[in-house]
Amino acid sequence: MIKRLVLYPTILVGLVLFVHFWLTQPLFWKSIPYRLQAYKLAFTQVKCDPGAPAGLADLLKYQALPNFSLTGQVVYINRSGKRFSCSVVAEDDGAVARYRLASMTKAVTAHAILSLANTEQLDLDSQLLSYFPEVDPGKLRDPKLKAVTLAELLNHSSGFGGPYGSDNMVKQGETPWCPHDFSRLESIRLAGVPGTNHVYSNVAYCLLGEVLARVTGVPYRDYIRSHYLDGTSLEFVDGGYLPDEPAYDFRNERRFEASYVDWLDFQALSPAAGLIGRPSEFADMVWEHLHGDAAQMLSAPLVPGCGKDLIERCYSMNFELVLDESSKVATGIQQGYLPGASSLLAITEKGEVLVWVSAGAPWLFDYKRQLNFAVQSFLASSSS
Repeated sequence: MIKRLVLYPTILVGLVLFVHFWLTQPLFWKSIPYRLQAYKLAFTQVKCDPGAPAGLADLLKYQALPNFSLTGQVVYINRSGKRFSCSVVAEDDGAVARYRLASMTKAVTAHAILSLANTEQLDLDSQLLSYFPEVDPGKLRDPKLKAVTLAELLNHSSGFGGPYGSDNMVKQGETPWCPHDFSRLESIRLAGVPGTNHVYSNVAYCLLGEVLARVTGVPYRDYIRSHYLDGTSLEFVDGGYLPDEPAYDFRNERRFEASYVDWLDFQALSPAAGLIGRPSEFADMVWEHLHGDAAQMLSAPLVPGCGKDLIERCYSMNFELVLDESSKVATGIQQGYLPGASSLLAITEKGEVLVWVSAGAPWLFDYKRQLNFAVQSFLASSSS
């Protein structure tokens, strides 16, 4: 009798908890078959180059596969320029070569602007509006726009983005105002005072692409092709999927479907998220152009409060900074995202480069932060 009095309530409570968990955590149950397949691939299908550093494969086994998608690649180039890679391809995927590189493109745009500054073709402290004479400063909705500099566009402290709609570049049915109508700068409202906080912005990089074109007299895409992509198969994506791209996994997407390629303005996104190509080629290109300037790219002036727990994210150029316990820069990370495609570029002051790609979005947003920590840990162990 006593056993029944204990057993029945226990079963009832267990049943109630099971039903509650079933109803409130549907993604967990839906992910079980996927995770079983992911762990199978993790221990049978992750292939690495001979001599790949310990831990490189783990960025696929314990980050990409369980949390993002079943297809991905990671490439690491050490300070002397030796490249290693690991890859995994879903069993139902074909031959995969090229990935959408998304916001890793920002690193190329940032370096191009920095190179123009280093050759005195422009000044990073110059005001944005000095490059847009068609904009009437007297008609600005937000007078703070007059103070925005190129340096603030580079490190996401310009105030573009945020809650006021100035950064709507991936909204279906809405044509981005940049780069199609720069008179819209007169109606922009900034999120805060320029140079005081970080608000991640795609439109800031669209504007930088236009500045580059106006300074050099060469359209942005053509300039990047001739200065960075020459001799590679890297290119700008213009929409539809290519035969050697992976079958991007949209199961974790909440806003987008595979058909986003039919309406997204890829031309507008070129300076912010436009590149497509082999991760190994992209890593080689980044190492060739950025490793000599890595220290400069990771040591740009910071907004007040960075490194002192006052501002959660700190940026130097396009890179989110990973600071050690003494507030010294350890790594710069640029995460990338397009619907169904996640990516990450990391560089160190010593010239190391890491490129990570996955053909899917994360199940939970926190997995992107977890990936950051894993990359940081790998680079710290590889550098020691």
